[in-house]
Amino acid sequence: KKIINLFPKDSDMAKRAIQAGHQSRMTWWSRLMILLPLMVVTPFIMESAQQAYEDKKNYNEVHRTLHNPNARFDEIKKVEQWLENYYYITPLSHPFSWLFVVTNGTAKSKLDKSRDRSEQHFWQAIQEAPSLEKQIQAAKAYIKALSNGKHVGEAKVIVAQAEEALRQKREQQWWQPVQQASTVMAKLEAARAYQKALSNGEHQAEIQSIIRPIEYSLREQKEERLWQQIKEAGSLTVKLEAARAYLKALPDGKRRAEINKIIAQMVEALRTQEEERLWQPVLNAKSPRIRKEAAQTYLQTKPDGMQAAKAKNIIAQVDEILREEVEQRWWQPVEQANAMSVKVEKARAYLKALPKGQH
Repeated sequence: KKIINLFPKDSDMAKRAIQAGHQSRMTWWSRLMILLPLMVVTPFIMESAQQAYEDKKNYNEVHRTLHNPNARFDEIKKVEQWLENYYYITPLSHPFSWLFVVTNGTAKSKLDKSRDRSEQHFWQAIQEAPSLEKQIQAAKAYIKALSNGKHVGEAKVIVAQAEEALRQKREQQWWQPVQQASTVMAKLEAARAYQKALSNGEHQAEIQSIIRPIEYSLREQKEERLWQQIKEAGSLTVKLEAARAYLKALPDGKRRAEINKIIAQMVEALRTQEEERLWQPVLNAKSPRIRKEAAQTYLQTKPDGMQAAKAKNIIAQVDEILREEVEQRWWQPVEQANAMSVKVEKARAYLKALPKGQH
């Protein structure tokens, strides 16, 4: 406005100044119109470029994994999941990725091909399984890995049929030895093996009807054999051992009450024998000193024995007898001495030997 005011109002210079101001304003408005979209679009472009970079890395990983014959199934599942997620996003959210990395259609195609290969791999493993056990393992692996696979229904049927066939095979494998057993013991062993291997086998009732009577018969024979050993025992010690062996083998045997009574009698009889054996030297002693030693030996072995009181009395009596003998041996010289000096000497010897003697 200052420049325009410098010239006359309708002069050429004023008109030219007005025109220059108008052109200047148009230039600034055009620059502003360009700058504003650029300010809005630039962050979007930067973000899309970063996203395209990340998608490129992930797609390269997809390519490496799907073309690696040694790739693990969990690795394949991971890249398949990326392809599936990529397929379901809109191109506008990843425009540069869609233009320069991979299209949604290509991602879907690779995903379908990978899943078809996995499907074929797991299904082929089922069909080529060399045994029922391997077929069950392969079918279960298929169901676990491809829960929505094309053959999942067939895989479940295969598992059920193979398990039933395997069960029948095991039944025959364990039941046949029971049927073919030539002796009672062989039949019992085969029946127990069946029972242990097939706790829910279809022949369990028959197995029980085989085992129970055989075990009852064997128990009866064992009980009779152990009882016979008790009856035929030639000594108290052997009889006691046989009775204890019976109780150890058959703690709930039919004769356990009788066995306990026999054991009590044998223990008492052996205790009496032991008492007599230890007391006999006391009775057979030919001198008081030997009798005392025998009684002391008895008390050391049997401090609470039947003859303990008698042994203590004998020891006391022998001690008294021995004390009388010592008294007599030292007092007699005093009495027999004729000279007073000899009598004094003998009396002093008595006091030295028996300071607490009765004299």
